[in-house]
Amino acid sequence: MRTASILALATGLIAPAVADFYVYASVQYITADASNTNDFTFFAGPPSCDDVYNSIGLSPTDDASGGGVRCKGCSTAENNDVKVTELEFKANDYGHYTWYAERDGAPLVDVNDAVVGTCNIDNSDNYNCFDGLATYKGQSQIFCSTSLAIP
Repeated sequence: MRTASILALATGLIAPAVADFYVYASVQYITADASNTNDFTFFAGPPSCDDVYNSIGLSPTDDASGGGVRCKGCSTAENNDVKVTELEFKANDYGHYTWYAERDGAPLVDVNDAVVGTCNIDNSDNYNCFDGLATYKGQSQIFCSTSLAIP
């Protein structure tokens, strides 16, 4: 009995936890110089304003192989008309992954085309936060479930 309990405990410690995450189109309007920054942010769930203030975005790009996010069909941070057909992202700490809407099962794949999770279009959440220095707005684009440690 003790061996079975230890084995069950060890298996629970070794098994990867599922890491669900949302990808948001985001914009930051900086009050002081009236500039703005567009990017994509990753959150474990719908974010609080504190989550937004402490987030680090990935830049939009036409080629994510050098880093950032390439998204076909993503809306802006202020529009929920989300029609994502492809999403590719690369962050040095997390790797390089792609999702294609037309693939059966909606898999999220790595650069070797190995399935690492699944994703679905999800425009169910948005945020609008102000910290005195900037206004932050975001619109969810996609929701993924994976065993990867992202974000």
